[in-house]
Amino acid sequence: MVASCRKNYFLIFLTFLFDKKQGEKMSILRKQNLIISILMLFIIASFGVTYAFWASSVEGSSSIGEGVLEIGTWMPNDFFGVTEDGEGDMIKLNEIGTIAYPLSGKYIQMSDINWNNLAFTPIGLTSSSAFTGEYHGNGFSISNININLTHTNTGTTSYAGLFYRNSGLISRVSLINASVQLTKSATGIGTDDLRLGAIAGENTGSIVYSYSSGTVSGTMTRSSSSNNETINTYVFAGGIAGTNSGNIHNSYSNSTISAISNASPANNNSFANAFGYAGGLVGRNESAGSILNTYAIGNVTAEAKAVNTGNRPNQSEARAYAGGLVGHNNSGSVSYSFATGTVQARTQASGTGVAFRYFGYINGLGTSNSSFRLDTQSISGFVITPSATGSSVQNTADSTVTSTTQANLRSEAYITSNLLWNADEWNFDLTYYPRLKKNKY
Repeated sequence: MVASCRKNYFLIFLTFLFDKKQGEKMSILRKQNLIISILMLFIIASFGVTYAFWASSVEGSSSIGEGVLEIGTWMPNDFFGVTEDGEGDMIKLNEIGTIAYPLSGKYIQMSDINWNNLAFTPIGLTSSSAFTGEYHGNGFSISNININLTHTNTGTTSYAGLFYRNSGLISRVSLINASVQLTKSATGIGTDDLRLGAIAGENTGSIVYSYSSGTVSGTMTRSSSSNNETINTYVFAGGIAGTNSGNIHNSYSNSTISAISNASPANNNSFANAFGYAGGLVGRNESAGSILNTYAIGNVTAEAKAVNTGNRPNQSEARAYAGGLVGHNNSGSVSYSFATGTVQARTQASGTGVAFRYFGYINGLGTSNSSFRLDTQSISGFVITPSATGSSVQNTADSTVTSTTQANLRSEAYITSNLLWNADEWNFDLTYYPRLKKNKY
C-alpha cells in the first residue's frame, strides 16, 4: 500500500511538471534535467533500502550462529568470494588460511567447486590452527575433495577434514564424494590420537545446515622401541567431525566411516592401550557438544587392537566405540536425530587383556542424551544383540532397519510430528531421506 501511494505521488508530480502552464515557465531542457535527477534519486534510494536490508539480514543470521539462509549472488562487505577458478576478485578454496586470506576471515562460496579428486590440504593444516571465521556454502557444492595424509610425528594430535579444526561458523556446506584418509605410525613411549571428519577433524564452533558424502578412514599404529614403555593410540572418525564440543545442527552424512587403532609393543615390561571411535556423524561428542536435527545413513566400523608380544601379554586394553550417529556420547546432548546402516565394533587384546565393545546411537530415533555400553540394548524398538566373545578381532553387532521404518524416516508427516523438523528447511519424499532445501543435492 505504501509503495502504491508513493507511485501515485510520483505520477501526480510528473503530470504537474508537464502541465501546460508550468511548461510555459520552464524550458524543455530544464524539464529533462529535473526529471532525470528525480529518477536518479528514486533509483539510489531504492538501491540503498534493498542493500541495507540484505546486508543486515546476513549480519543478523551470522551473529546467532545459525548460518545464512540465502545470500544470493551479491557479496556483503568484508566477505571474500570463493569459486572454483578464483578468477577476478574471487579466491580459490585452498587459499583460505594464507596470509592474505586468514582463518579468521569471512567467506562465501560463489560457484560449484569440483576438485577432481586432486590432493587437497585441509584448511588450517599448514599453521596447525583452527578456523575461527565464517564459511557459507551459499547453495553451491564442493565435490571430489581428496585428502590423504600420512603423519609420522609422535606424541601429538593429528587432524584431517575439509577444515583442519573448526572454532568458527560453517554453514550450508554441501560436500559431495569426499575422501578423507589419515594414517599415522609411531614407535616408542607416547600417546597419539587422530581426529578426522569430512567437514572438520575437530569442531568446537558451529556446523549448521551442512552435509557430507564419501569415505572417512583413520588408522593409527604405534609399536615399542625399547623396554618399559606405555603405548596409547586413539582414533576418532565421523561423517561430519571426528570430535565435537560445539554445535552440529540440521546436518547429515552419507559416508562410510572407519576408525582403526593399533597398539603393539614387542618389548619387555611394556603396556598397550588402543581406542577406536567411529560414528556416522561424529566419532565422539563431548560434554559441551550439541547435536540437534541430524541423521547419518552410512556404514560404520570401529576397531581397536592391543597385542603385547613382550613379556606382559596380559597388560593390554582394547576398546572400540561404534555408533550409526555417534560412536561415543561423552555426556553431550544428542536430540531429535536418527541413524541407519550397519554398525560394527571389533576388538582384540592379547593374553587375558581387556577387550570391550561399546555402542552409541545404532539405529532408530533418539530424542534425548545417550551413552550406551551394550550387552543387549533396545533403542525405540530396535534390539541390538552383541554375541561375539574372545580375544580375536570379531564383529559384535550388526544393525538393520526395516523397510517400513525407512519409509517412515523419509516421510514429512512422520519426521515433522516425531522429530519436530521444520518443513521449511527440509525436503521430504519416499524415495530418499530428508535433504536440505537450500543446499546443493
